[in-house]
Amino acid sequence: MRKYSLEDRLAMVKMVKQGYPTKRLSREVGVAYKSIKDWTRVYDLYGTEGLRRTSKVNFVPNAEKERMCRLYLEKGLPLHQIYIPNGISRHTLKSWLRKVRAGGYEALYGVSPKREESSDMTRSVNEALREELRKAREENLLLRAENALLKKVKALMEEEEARLKAFGQEPSSH
Repeated sequence: MRKYSLEDRLAMVKMVKQGYPTKRLSREVGVAYKSIKDWTRVYDLYGTEGLRRTSKVNFVPNAEKERMCRLYLEKGLPLHQIYIPNGISRHTLKSWLRKVRAGGYEALYGVSPKREESSDMTRSVNEALREELRKAREENLLLRAENALLKKVKALMEEEEARLKAFGQEPSSH
């Protein structure tokens, strides 16, 4: 992946700010569309100083990784609203999200070879939590189905009452 100088990035951002279409600029200069969009967003948030920053965050605590993944997966925040303010790359966040989708949030924490005893305990706790989550999801699915059925029954009863009233009959009490 090629690195672009501050001047190059700033020039592309200014072209976009002046109304030059981002996709067209991307094709013409051979820079990924998302990179130009990111640089523009960083510029909007932090100005030229934001584009100057080249140091990336070297270490992100696992709890912080989980928080950022939850913002995307549970709150529905767009990716760029998570990785830009937190100083990480889009690719880093996407890799964390892949881990979470494959193994749940605990996959972000990994298992340290130094802690085999606690990892067995953690594994059994995680399995118990997964089983509890599976049961809760099944129950939720059942409750949704029951709710949908009750709504249909109510609609049918209201329809029947309306039909009977239209013919001048009183609906029977339920």
